[in-house]
Amino acid sequence: NRLLIFFVLMTCVAVASDLEGQDVSFPPVVRDWTEASESARTLRGHVVKVNPTNVVISIEGSDSNKIVRKSQLCKADQTYLELAPLIASDAKQFDELQATFDALKLGQFPKAEDIKQTYQKYPKSPFGSLLMGVVTVATNPDYNEAEPYFERAYKSIALRNNLVHNLYPTTFVTCCNNYAIVQWRLGGSASPIKLLCDATRFPANASILKHNASIFATENARRGDKYKIPKKNEPMLKQVNEANFLPPAKSLEKGTLHFSVNVEPPPTLEELEQIIANESLHGADANDDRLQLPAFVELLESKNCPYEPWCMACSGRGAFRCAGRCARGVVSVPIQVQDAVRIDGQRLFSTRFVDKPCDQCNGKGVGDLCRECDGTGRRK
Repeated sequence: NRLLIFFVLMTCVAVASDLEGQDVSFPPVVRDWTEASESARTLRGHVVKVNPTNVVISIEGSDSNKIVRKSQLCKADQTYLELAPLIASDAKQFDELQATFDALKLGQFPKAEDIKQTYQKYPKSPFGSLLMGVVTVATNPDYNEAEPYFERAYKSIALRNNLVHNLYPTTFVTCCNNYAIVQWRLGGSASPIKLLCDATRFPANASILKHNASIFATENARRGDKYKIPKKNEPMLKQVNEANFLPPAKSLEKGTLHFSVNVEPPPTLEELEQIIANESLHGADANDDRLQLPAFVELLESKNCPYEPWCMACSGRGAFRCAGRCARGVVSVPIQVQDAVRIDGQRLFSTRFVDKPCDQCNGKGVGDLCRECDGTGRRK
C-alpha cells in the first residue's frame, strides 16, 4: 500500500511538473467539460493549464483544481482545447490588421515593415503571414521571398479547417489560391494543381480559381518536360475546370494570375462552441452558414483579387538577361600562365581563369530593356 501511495504521489508530481513546464495560454472561459464515458459526467470551470497530455480545470464555485487527461474528455471538448487558444490569437491579430485588409480592398498596399511586428506577435495565426506574402509579392518579383509566408498561412488555416469543417472557408480558399500561384511561379507543377483542387471543395466557387487554372494549363504547354504537370495530376486540373463557378463581378485580366485578399473574421469563442457542436452532428455538411458570410460572398464574385503586378515578358526585371549568360556583368576567360621551366629550358604552362567585364553587355549584366514594360518591370 505504501508503494502504491508513493507511486500515485510521484505521478501527480510528474504531471504537475509537466504542466508547469508546458503552460499554454488559454482563454479564461467558464464552460462544461464532459467525460468521454457512459456516465458522461461534467466539470464546470475554466482551464488553468494545458499540455499535450493533461489539462488542469479550476472548478467553478470552489478553490480546487482537477487534473484531467485529454483522452478522458469527449471529442468536442478535445477539439475545443485545440482550437480555443488559436481562435483567441487569431482574433487579436485580425483586429490589429483589419484596417490593413480594408485598405487592400481599395488597392492600397502597406509596407512589409508596417505589419511585420503584428505578424511576429502572433506567429501561429494565418492573417499576418498571408499579408506578408501579398505585400512581398507586390514589391518583389522574386517569389522565393514570399513563398515561406504563404506556406505558413496555408498550413495554419489548413490545421484549423481539418479540426472543424468550414471554420474558415474564405481564408482557406484565399490561402490555397495564393500559395498555388507562388508554387507555380517557382517551378512547381503537382502541388499548385492540388492546392487549386482543394480550394474547389465548396458547392459554389470563385471564378479566379478556374481563371488561374486555365493560365497554368496554357503556360504548361510552354514548360520543359521537367516542369510540366504530371499526367497523374491532370485529372485534378480537369476537376478544377469542371467545378461550379460563379461569374466574377468584373472581368479578370487575361493571361494574368490573380491573388486574393479575402478573409473572414474569426468566430467568437461562443460561436466556436456552436461550430464544434455542428461538426459533431452533421460532419462534412456542418457549418454551411459560414459560406453566407460577406467575405465568402465577395470571394465568390472574385472581388478583392489583385493580379500579378510584374511584366511576365521579363519576369519583372525590366530588362532581358544578357545574351552572353554572364554573371552580373562578369565573365571568366581562360589565360595561359607559366608554371615552371624544365631543366632543358622548356617552359611549362597551365590554364587559369580570370574575371573580366562581359563584352556583350559592357559589364551591365543585362541585355536590352523590355519593350513590353518599357524597362519598368511592371505591367502597363
